[in-house]
Amino acid sequence: MDKKPHVIFLPFPAQGHIKPLLTLARLLHLAGFDITFINSDHNHHRLLYSAASKVQDCCNPKFQFVSLPDGLPPDHPRSGPSAVDLFWSTRSVMEPKFREMVVEISRAYIAEEMEIPILVFRTYSACCTWTYFHLSSFVETGEIPVRGEDMDKPIITCIPGLEGLLRHRDLPNICRWESNDPVVSFFISETSRMARASALILDTFDDLEGTIISRLGTIFTKIYTIGPLHGLLRSRTATTNFGSQIVLSHEQLLEFWYGLVNSGKPFLWVIRVDQVEGHECACPGQGPDELERATKERGLMVNWAPQEEGIFAGVPMVGWPKIADQPVNSRCISELWKIGFDMKDVCNRNVVEKMLRDVMDDKGAEIVESVNCIAKKARESVEVKIGISVSPAFQLWKDFYGTMIFQVSANWKVII
Repeated sequence: MDKKPHVIFLPFPAQGHIKPLLTLARLLHLAGFDITFINSDHNHHRLLYSAASKVQDCCNPKFQFVSLPDGLPPDHPRSGPSAVDLFWSTRSVMEPKFREMVVEISRAYIAEEMEIPILVFRTYSACCTWTYFHLSSFVETGEIPVRGEDMDKPIITCIPGLEGLLRHRDLPNICRWESNDPVVSFFISETSRMARASALILDTFDDLEGTIISRLGTIFTKIYTIGPLHGLLRSRTATTNFGSQIVLSHEQLLEFWYGLVNSGKPFLWVIRVDQVEGHECACPGQGPDELERATKERGLMVNWAPQEEGIFAGVPMVGWPKIADQPVNSRCISELWKIGFDMKDVCNRNVVEKMLRDVMDDKGAEIVESVNCIAKKARESVEVKIGISVSPAFQLWKDFYGTMIFQVSANWKVII
């Protein structure tokens, strides 16, 4: 093929999907692919003004950013409970616009009409991806909604490979909703569509989730484990971040703030300007004087910072899961991989303080040993994958050189 392959990325319009897809796009660009990265208008504006994209990509004619409307008004928060509005608006507005753009760029038909191979890039862990494939079973058996006081029992036994690990409390948050809720139906439908793909891409590595990756191999004929995609140096600073969708109440903000300060540990808190419910801005100068003083002494609050891959960096973790894949991941962190603590369904300053001290003072010998072991395997995985003959970009190029389509967690597609 004389013409250089052209890759068009369209991630679901949330930062947790955009970031790994942007990393994969950069890897493929290094391998010689031309890139068009499509965002929603809202996220496109944010990305263009981020330090991460300015230097590397925005001035490169072979790596272009374009945008489409997501169907929501400019003042829509796109986070917290209202984030589900993106499910419907992107289907009705963004997907048709995407089809038009693909035809304009490639002068071709849509992938399935051309029998183009479809690859799914799931931004969840393998364990959580496997759990989502069993949501329909939960509905059929009446397992959901999971509610009540005894959320720690019964132990889920219907997910092969994860028997005895997950409690009702650890299932994705949508399992607490009524089984006929449109959002539950949406996730079941989109997960089912994944099975039509020719291959699955996961941001993980075999030594971490090999057993479950093998289970997913009963659905997908080929799986590319390209993680960990990111990593920073080990740090003795408590880095706190709640992601792009979580909204805190003012009471929750104070509980975490007191917990961080009372732990006596240096901390970096990444908190969005719209992170706190009912407050336009969550930043220094708005808290109690005692917290402000302590933060100036040993803490820093910012609204953005580069995120580290905790496993790669060898950093123990404390999980406070709220949505999507987070409950499953947090349970795996504490009980399967044993590299941290699970603070699920608890927001108490004393618990925050204790868990931070335990995890940062290396009091848990088992956790430290597991963290070091898994971090070593993660680094070895990356060292292997950066070899030219087995790099993710090269392997994708070798197996699917030509025209292809990546389906990114639901119906978002990337055309090559």
